[in-house]
Amino acid sequence: MHAVTKLGPEFFGNGFRSLEILRFENMSEWEEWIHSVGNIDGFPRLRELILHNCPRLAGTLPRTLSSLVKLVVQNCPRLTNSPLSFPFLGELTMEDSSSMILRSIVGQNITSLKLKGISDLTCIIKELPKALTKLEVLEIESCSELTCLWRNGAELQNLHRLKSVAVTKCPKLVSLVGDEHGRGLCCLSSLTDLRIDRCQKFESLTEKGLPCTMKCLTILDCKAMGSLQDMNGCNLEELKIMGCPSLVSFPEGKLLSTLKSLRIENCINLRCLPDGIVLNLQVLRISACMNLSALPNPMWNLISLRELSLSDCVALRSIPEGGFPPNITSLELSNWVNLKQPMSEWGLDKLNFLTELKIIGTCPATDFVSFPYEGVILPSTLTSLCLERLENLEYLSRELENLVDLQELQIEGCRKLWLLPKTALPASLGRLRISGCPVLRDRCRKEKGEYWSLICDIPCLHID
Repeated sequence: MHAVTKLGPEFFGNGFRSLEILRFENMSEWEEWIHSVGNIDGFPRLRELILHNCPRLAGTLPRTLSSLVKLVVQNCPRLTNSPLSFPFLGELTMEDSSSMILRSIVGQNITSLKLKGISDLTCIIKELPKALTKLEVLEIESCSELTCLWRNGAELQNLHRLKSVAVTKCPKLVSLVGDEHGRGLCCLSSLTDLRIDRCQKFESLTEKGLPCTMKCLTILDCKAMGSLQDMNGCNLEELKIMGCPSLVSFPEGKLLSTLKSLRIENCINLRCLPDGIVLNLQVLRISACMNLSALPNPMWNLISLRELSLSDCVALRSIPEGGFPPNITSLELSNWVNLKQPMSEWGLDKLNFLTELKIIGTCPATDFVSFPYEGVILPSTLTSLCLERLENLEYLSRELENLVDLQELQIEGCRKLWLLPKTALPASLGRLRISGCPVLRDRCRKEKGEYWSLICDIPCLHID
């Protein structure tokens, strides 16, 4: 089909009245589609129409497609604007095409609108919000001239069903609403999920607050994002902030009482978190925040916290005062290079529900020869243990036998490790992985190594 330049009336009408899905893909020479006469519907049962990579196709789409529910137009920049009748169109995707035809395509039944690479789009076309009363999903990506989604708050008045908004790789985006008069984003009374990703000039969310329906907020790689506005009044449950080097602090006071998951990564100038971190928090992950010098105080009263991960936070020097939250089931400490507090003072023996423990990277506190060494008591509830890149670790002590529920043991990058417990590993062990430990690898060699008889009955065994 690459050589086709024209489709005429023979590809239309009676012969195609039962057609439900129609695709045109990679037709680089196709220039003209003569598809109808007047308002006659030549494809009365067509539900999906996909035009992909037809760069020379000019003119218009079929004027009437009475059953169409899904339309995808990708890399068809020469299609033009004309009155169209797609009364049941619910899902519209446009990529690398002109914004001109948006005005003619958008109808009141559209629930999903996805725009990518619309180079002349500076904001959502003024007329569209009035026609998108049933819109639920809005995704915009790689629109190089986009500076805001809506010119002013009044354009949001009709978007009562909008549930999810995602904006990705729009380098000129500064804000979501240009002129926030009225209630701003709070007009989006069904919005639950908002994602801003790789928008380098994006500065702030909103001065008017977020809708009370908001559940998930994600901000990724927005270099100019300097602060978070007060989010009181919304019911946010999940907050992810990653790659925002201009972010220095959170709003004063407590985080939202509804928050269940907080993930902060690669925010190199963030110095502190609110002390009033919420009691309902279940997941806390902090990574590569180089200037974060203190954790929320106190942490021991976070009785709902189940997962705690702290990695690459070089300014942190001690375990939280009072110890770790008592009910965590998963704990990861990675590359905490300035931690000096001995492991015997971490209070691991008090974590009666801990099932997963990861210790990654050497620091003053983990510069030990044996694990666990004398004075370190691990909770017997552990089912998974991971040790990685502990430079001076030479042997695993027989205290591992006390971990009667241990199912998985993973050891990686411990190059000096050479000795396993002389008696046996825990009988419960079902998975053993040893990688990057050259001396121990040779001693565990199949049928030849002196430790082979110790490990050969483990069901899942990986040695490299």
